[in-house]
Formats: sequence, structure tokens, C-alpha cells
Amino acid sequence: MYRIKECVDEFEYKFKDSETGKIKKFKITEKSFTKELNYLHLNRDASRLIAQELEKKLQQTIMHKDLHRKVSYQYLIRLEAYKLIKHLIEEKEYEGFKMWW
Repeated sequence: MYRIKECVDEFEYKFKDSETGKIKKFKITEKSFTKELNYLHLNRDASRLIAQELEKKLQQTIMHKDLHRKVSYQYLIRLEAYKLIKHLIEEKEYEGFKMWW
């Protein structure tokens, strides 16, 4: 339990309520987990928060060094999937992704 508490203490999310327009804070805490399942399950609000943050990160873009254009993290994952497919059909040897930024 100590590790979970240590990891989630710093996770705080601020958002604007669409109905009231007020800024709200949401923090993942020990209460965000289901005690009956040994703290291995997130409740709905915490799951939604993590999904929103992941979606935001996947939409962020970086300048690709080989393509010479901006690409999203989601597109980078797709490019890796294509490389794996080519490796599986023995068209090209797979070379793992290396971050350059």
C-alpha cells in the first residue's frame, strides 16, 4: 500500500466544469482505489482522469527526425506497429524505437 500512496500523492488534475464554468481539482488518492480488491482497481472517476491524461499525451506532437514534420505520439506508436508487422512478415529486420529528443 505504501508504494501506491507514494505514486498517487502527486497526481492532481485541474479541469473546467462544463456546466458551471468553475475550475475544479481532482486528485487521485487512496480513496480512488477499491479497498475490497486490495487497491488494484480504480474507481470510475480516477479511471476517466487517467484516460483523459493519456489521450492528451497521445495528441501531443514532436518533430520527427526522419520525416521532417511534426507527428503525434499516437502516430509514433502506429509507425512502430508497422515496423513490427514488416519484421513478422520477414520483410525488414526490426530496430527498436530510440528517443532522440
